[in-house]
Amino acid sequence: MSIIQLDHRYDDMYHNLRVESLQTSFGSKTYNPESLDAAELDLRDYNRYTLGAFRSQKLIGFTSLTIQRDNELRRHRALHQAVYVTHPNEGQGYGTKLVQSAIDIAKSHPAIEQVLVSINANQPHTLRFYERLGFTIYGTERNAIKTVEGQSFDEHLLMLTL
Repeated sequence: MSIIQLDHRYDDMYHNLRVESLQTSFGSKTYNPESLDAAELDLRDYNRYTLGAFRSQKLIGFTSLTIQRDNELRRHRALHQAVYVTHPNEGQGYGTKLVQSAIDIAKSHPAIEQVLVSINANQPHTLRFYERLGFTIYGTERNAIKTVEGQSFDEHLLMLTL
């Protein structure tokens, strides 16, 4: 298994896996891939590190970390987003390695003091995953996510202090 920073050469692979992740995470097969924000998929954004986990030259997982360089008041924070590992590869440590790699990138930036992430509050296994990595809950946002079917989900807001 290898973890690399994705660039434009991986656009199609990343886009397909990102859509799969959203459909899987929210139990929705009606998720509209066209609704993805183009900026979210831009692997050339200098503020975002999108890491991919590869097994046998196939992208099996990803995560993103955004450094808030452009916001003077938030430059001390990094936003961790969207960790996903394909179902057949879950439970083998790929997600942990991806998130730890993102944390290591945050630590390499001297100004970064915190890594923030929000997670679906209906997924206790995800909360335990982040707690094992040192994250703690600092709040819960009610009805933070709404699927195309109209189902709402709360999100837990977590922080890792570096």
